[in-house]
Amino acid sequence: MTEQQALNLDRVLEFLEAVDEHLGDSSPITLLFGGGVAMMTVVPGRVSVAADVLDRTIHDDLMAAVAVVAERESLTAGWLNNNAARFVPTLNRAPRSVLFEGTRLAIRRGTFD
Repeated sequence: MTEQQALNLDRVLEFLEAVDEHLGDSSPITLLFGGGVAMMTVVPGRVSVAADVLDRTIHDDLMAAVAVVAERESLTAGWLNNNAARFVPTLNRAPRSVLFEGTRLAIRRGTFD
């Protein structure tokens, strides 16, 4: 079993870049992140054990790419997950700051209303 690693923003961005590379010809995907990763953008030195996606649905292509990166980098399978989405009663989908912009994957920092 892989032990959870504390991730800093630089490592998360490296992993997102690797996920983007593994998406191949899939349709472009845009997600909103919250939780620890969103806090990393405003609190220097902040770490988290997971990247919290605020979208209720995560594409199968994305999860397959996440699994490849998890295996390669010895991350837990849930390093990127949408477990926090069930706690989000209302998600403000207005344009937010760009956290990551790849070829197929774009990540925005979400906020709550």
